[in-house]
Amino acid sequence: MKHKILTTIAVSLLASVGTGQAQDIEFKPSFKINMLAQGGLVVQQKGYLGDPRTGNRSDWTTGFKLSCLRIKGTFGLTDKDFFYAQTNMESSIGLGAEKSTRFTVLDAYYEHKFLKEIAVQFGKFSVCYNRNSAQNANDFLTNGYGEVTCIYTNTWDEPLQNDNGRDVGVNLIGTVLEDKIDYNFSVASGRRSFDNSDDAPLRYTARVAYNFLEHDELRGTYLGEKKVLTVGAGFDTQGTFYAVGVDAFLEYPISEKGAVTLNTSFAHLTGGEKPNKKYSFANLIPKQNIVFAEVGYIIKTLKLQPWAKYEHQIRGKAEDDMIIAGGGLTWWFKGYTANIRAYYQGVNRKNIEDKMYGQGCLALFVSF
Repeated sequence: MKHKILTTIAVSLLASVGTGQAQDIEFKPSFKINMLAQGGLVVQQKGYLGDPRTGNRSDWTTGFKLSCLRIKGTFGLTDKDFFYAQTNMESSIGLGAEKSTRFTVLDAYYEHKFLKEIAVQFGKFSVCYNRNSAQNANDFLTNGYGEVTCIYTNTWDEPLQNDNGRDVGVNLIGTVLEDKIDYNFSVASGRRSFDNSDDAPLRYTARVAYNFLEHDELRGTYLGEKKVLTVGAGFDTQGTFYAVGVDAFLEYPISEKGAVTLNTSFAHLTGGEKPNKKYSFANLIPKQNIVFAEVGYIIKTLKLQPWAKYEHQIRGKAEDDMIIAGGGLTWWFKGYTANIRAYYQGVNRKNIEDKMYGQGCLALFVSF
């Protein structure tokens, strides 16, 4: 049934695209390519990755790691239509990771903009119910996406069977009331297989955000160049699984020399309590709350931004919690195009061992 729904939406989309092309004869097609890479020197304890089989978990190891290499392509077809594709490494290369990797298609979707207020995407895209997982990947405030805010959506073998937060389906996005309200609503495939059923329901995800000041472009930091205060709320559901959450983002200049940035969210997740129920996630996603917060201050004259982060996965039993905390310093010597980040963070996976294990990194981030 879900495949028929997605096919019907796709046919309608292509029909509307064809009409738009006929009306936009003078538009010249365009092509733009971008690249994003991040890697550097890593020092970490063996227990940091959470593998209980790693001998003395307190021992330190040192090495280099390439954690991100993405190639992005945008094909402009008309003034209302474009195709976007992005590749990424299947896994990091280096310390604590693989020695080699393959590339995978991370994003691949067609977008048609009916009006400024509404556009539709069809294909493989980012599915988000909170701001942190929706933000751009080339301007993080800290050292990357929150690990707990994106939980269960990173790989195909996780409960929602996603690829780095991407799913396949249809997504409606837009901005209304003179850029005051942003929204997205997606219908996607989600998990494909369940133990007690030979089919699967559709997955529904949405987020709505209100901009109190300037329009939020979903950056991790605006480097003190904008005044932004955004509050959002969203949900994600499939079968017996659901997640609901709220988030807030603030960037505000304290003076001409600097600005403070705060990004925070709270979410409640559950896979249900009946493992024998049809489309059950009860044995896959336990009931839990997720707390996420990061704060930074940009010193504009020096292009330096110290920051700190805190993440807490709160499960039913305290001994099952996970805590991530750390801080660092980013030098935006070429702004978003190139920057250097030095940071240290620790992780405590209490279900394995109630102890914090650390990782330090000096990384170069390049986007062009």
